[in-house]
Amino acid sequence: MLYTVMRQRRRFAFALLITQIALYNVWTQTAIFAVMILGIFAGMILVAASGHPLRRLIECGAIGVLASARVPDPTMMAATFGATTLIAYVLLYSSILDHVPFRIGMRSRKTFQAPTDQRTTWSKLIPGQGHPAAYWTGTMMAARVDVDDEDTLYITFQNGTAPVEDITVTYLHKQPHDTVTYLVEKDTLLAGEEIIMTYALSAIDDQSTAIASDMRVSGLPIRHAVERFFDDVLGDELDSFATMTGCKRTWHLRDVARTALTSDLGRSDVALAIAPQTSVAEQQARQERLSA
Repeated sequence: MLYTVMRQRRRFAFALLITQIALYNVWTQTAIFAVMILGIFAGMILVAASGHPLRRLIECGAIGVLASARVPDPTMMAATFGATTLIAYVLLYSSILDHVPFRIGMRSRKTFQAPTDQRTTWSKLIPGQGHPAAYWTGTMMAARVDVDDEDTLYITFQNGTAPVEDITVTYLHKQPHDTVTYLVEKDTLLAGEEIIMTYALSAIDDQSTAIASDMRVSGLPIRHAVERFFDDVLGDELDSFATMTGCKRTWHLRDVARTALTSDLGRSDVALAIAPQTSVAEQQARQERLSA
């Protein structure tokens, strides 16, 4: 449950910031303000942890608080809060803006450290580069190469009781055991949506590999981009792989200057297993110094 709630941290941060701005110099009694904030967060955590779509009311309600905080009449305040919350919900999460010729891209960057050598990591992590049964999810049934294009694979996944899922992977760049960039296509994508994955692998030693991943999603309508941003959907990418390979999850602060709600909306700079990582050359030099 705690991990589910942590996935909503952007939603919480947004709501807290907006309510603080809205209530600045309005609620003068610290105790009342603290109780109100604790009450809001208790409700948000319960809603977020349930996974119910009502969690969207967290950010919409915060916008409603901002619009109504300084309305003097209680009745008008309640009416303004309700109307603004409803308008925010419609604009952000209904299909009313789908016809606007504007699309948003999202990006997620992560680094991992896998406790396997570089070749093994490559075969387990990159689709179609090892036996289907060795793929890290354990759900790949088959991978077939296109007869006219050896860089295009047709991959079939079986996810438990769910229907079989067919995915097309097209390699845009591939340097075996080192770097790869590929395009992902599947029926469940939105119209115009495009997913491009990039992985860079480097050997830390004979038994561990550093992985840098870069996931880019483009062509999203506003409502889908907003929801994925607040839900940190891209943050789920490869978390299961990190768990299965024994990686540790830690957090670090992001460079504020690089954070912007533009084409990089949804950037997730999460570092996993951030133990000191030295290059092979540095390790060899250190061993030579010790042996001398």
